[in-house]
Amino acid sequence: MNKFSDFAKNEHLLTGKKITIAKILGKTIIVKDYRIFTSSFSSNTQCLDLQFEYDGEEFIIFTNSKVLIRQIEQYSSMLPFETVIAKISKYYTFT
Repeated sequence: MNKFSDFAKNEHLLTGKKITIAKILGKTIIVKDYRIFTSSFSSNTQCLDLQFEYDGEEFIIFTNSKVLIRQIEQYSSMLPFETVIAKISKYYTFT
């Protein structure tokens, strides 16, 4: 008999309350962890799960923002870090 723990992938799951990115725009957050994966809706699209702390609580947002994905990959060695997510024109960015 196969044992689940012998063949299952170790999923990198993030914890926290799920909220929309609009609720934290312009607010200071502490980015703690992230996960990048391929969208189940569009096979050529990457998505970002972002775990952060705001006002003493842990939250998660989901986005397909290419700018945020590029920035988190570039600065992942600096985690955790304090930032503000801003919307500039049509995209989101860490500031």
